[in-house]
Amino acid sequence: MKVCHTLISLFFLTLQDGETVRTYTRKEGGSITVRCEFSYYGNRRFLCKETCKGNNILIETTKDRTQRGRYSIRYEERGKLSSDFLHVSITELEKSDSGRYRCGSVTWAGTLYDDFHLVVKE
Repeated sequence: MKVCHTLISLFFLTLQDGETVRTYTRKEGGSITVRCEFSYYGNRRFLCKETCKGNNILIETTKDRTQRGRYSIRYEERGKLSSDFLHVSITELEKSDSGRYRCGSVTWAGTLYDDFHLVVKE
């Protein structure tokens, strides 16, 4: 039955905005690092849960590396002909960490986002 719920969830996530959202499953107490990809260099980077407003902004920085509590960011600039990466990590995962996340990068072309979905199980 759990497989069925996971497949249904994945199906609906794929339908949202016509895009496919990567889904990661981890165990409580564990950690996760996700690599987000951006076409342009960003001078401000952040990680949000659900929307990028108010307390939903979990961490943000203008530096290449930073940590705030259980959240950390590491920016990897790869040059003009390659996409840049933003590695975001969450440690000591809790079931309440389950949900949709947005990596963000503020660039000369505007704010770019790369989304993923996290499922934390017992």
